[in-house]
Amino acid sequence: MQNAGEQASPDRVARIRRMLEDGFADPDLFSPAFVNRAPWDLAVQRRVQNTVATFDPYSVFSDLRVSVEDTTEEDDVVVVHWRMRGRWTGPLPFAPGIAPTGREVDFTGTHVYRFAGDKIIEKDGEFDVKAAAQGLLGGLSITCGTDDCLDVVQALSRSATVDKRNERAFSATGQGSPTTTSRRTPG
Repeated sequence: MQNAGEQASPDRVARIRRMLEDGFADPDLFSPAFVNRAPWDLAVQRRVQNTVATFDPYSVFSDLRVSVEDTTEEDDVVVVHWRMRGRWTGPLPFAPGIAPTGREVDFTGTHVYRFAGDKIIEKDGEFDVKAAAQGLLGGLSITCGTDDCLDVVQALSRSATVDKRNERAFSATGQGSPTTTSRRTPG
């Protein structure tokens, strides 16, 4: 719901589209009180120990093409369904020990943005984990228990904590997976 006296900005969707599709960083789009809840951004923040770090797909994927497939705006929330395509040629910032495969990736996801006026105050999201893992790893096995594996799983998991005692092999083929426990926070 919008606060009294607050009007929806007619260009919210256009500004988000420009940010996602053109890679245009608009510093005026985000509130100083911005809260980022997107799992892939949280994984980067954990790895680099910086609470404002974000995942930059343009540093990880060459020939990156992001397209906004659909949007919905209601009150202070804009939901964006997107598709990302490219070639994995750069290190994952949350798992730098896993070498890029050079494989093509093509997967979809959703961002949910909450606004106060014309500023984004919160972002959350999720994406097609199976398609992303298959595109990125393509059957490559990595051993869970390593920090890189745990960070990848946390980046791909929605609000999950990985059980570090689990040492089973995890692969994009679905044979084995790390144990996760939900740690959904209120709000």
